[in-house]
This record gives sequence, C-alpha cells and structure tokens, in this order.
Amino acid sequence: QKRSQKKKRSVIVNNESNIQNGNSSDNDKVTTTTQITNSFKALQEKISLQYQQRLSADPNFVSKSIAEVITAAGTQLTAEVGRRGLQRMGPEIDFVIAGL
Repeated sequence: QKRSQKKKRSVIVNNESNIQNGNSSDNDKVTTTTQITNSFKALQEKISLQYQQRLSADPNFVSKSIAEVITAAGTQLTAEVGRRGLQRMGPEIDFVIAGL
C-alpha cells in the first residue's frame, strides 16, 4: 500500500510538473482533475459522517452553533463600531463586512 501511495504521489507530482512546464497532455490534466475531484469527494464524505455523528451525540448542536456564530458576529461588529465609529461605518462597509 505504501508503494501505491508513493506511486500516486509521484504521478501527481509528475503531472503537476508537466502542466507547469507546458508539457501536459489532455490525459494528464484529466487524471489530475479526477484525483482532485476524488479527494474533495472523500473529504466531503468524511465531514458529512463526522457532522452526523456530532449531531447524533448532541441534538442541540445546530442551535448551539447558530448561537455561537451570532455571538461572534455581534462581538466583531461591536469591535468594528468601536474602532471606526458610526460615522465611518457606511463608507467603510466593505471592510466591516470582510471583518465579520
């Protein structure tokens, strides 16, 4: 299994090198894209499973998460008002939103 992982890594590195050097074929691009897509799918499945386990362990998890996000955003907004003042909130709203 370690050999196959090393081989996969070398294929990915070789494909990335070929792409960067402009020596890539369509097959290399498809292979790299497929590998990236498969990695994201595996990550999504893992996160989904862990979220379901967390939710089954604590049914109030969603409510607590929402309350935490609202509290954090409110605290950050209060800090932005303190730092900028109400007069500068409008003209600098893009920075305020980015800070939230």
